[in-house]
Amino acid sequence: MSSKESKTADKPSKDKKKKKSHVPFPLWYHIWYGAWWIWLRVTAGVMYRMQYIHSDRIPRKGGLLMISNHQSNFDPPMVGCGVWHPNRYMAKKSLFKNFIFGTNLKWLGAFPIDRDGVGLEGVKTSLKILKDGQRLVIFPEGGRTEDGEVQPFMPGAMMLARRGKTCIVPAAIEGPYDIYPRGCKIPKFWGKIVIGYGEVIPYEAYKDLSSEELVQLLEKEVRKVHAELCEIPAIKRQRARRKQKVEAE
Repeated sequence: MSSKESKTADKPSKDKKKKKSHVPFPLWYHIWYGAWWIWLRVTAGVMYRMQYIHSDRIPRKGGLLMISNHQSNFDPPMVGCGVWHPNRYMAKKSLFKNFIFGTNLKWLGAFPIDRDGVGLEGVKTSLKILKDGQRLVIFPEGGRTEDGEVQPFMPGAMMLARRGKTCIVPAAIEGPYDIYPRGCKIPKFWGKIVIGYGEVIPYEAYKDLSSEELVQLLEKEVRKVHAELCEIPAIKRQRARRKQKVEAE
């Protein structure tokens, strides 16, 4: 075999190797994210008795789209920390105005979106994240809940899931609403927070569903996980106190 033919034969393997060698996060990022991950788990574990349910359901490898209900500004990092793996998050552009805070957000995987919607740029970034085999955490309700309950889902997440052709992990969080609700400037330093995860939904299981059917499926799965969290004794008591407070007002 000639040297020219040998180079030609080696080309596919080199291309394949090049494709597999793609690493979306550099080493320094993993170190930074790991330190932050440990700090969050320890701090929230002590202050809020943070608990994870069924985190073993989260795939340890590969990209995915994680969807969850939205109770407070605590939610993105807490929902994403079910397993140690860098995640990407959407965040309002206004949060990046402060250089130090905005830089830390970027280092933790957040990227800016328009305040009144994901916007074209946000959609492009989200799709690129999913197609690169990364992990994206989103909140399909479109905003934080005003009463602590799961709100109807917006259709935007369905488009990302379908075009990203990735598996979906339904998740739910309960507790942050009682600690750091919408409009609250300073969070409480006590309470109970629980995050749970549902069964993984592979792309093949939803690719033939209509957008409306997919919305219903995902909302149903998230509500199912949330209902399970609400049966935990400490959460039951916390929700009961919330109800009594609302009734008293």
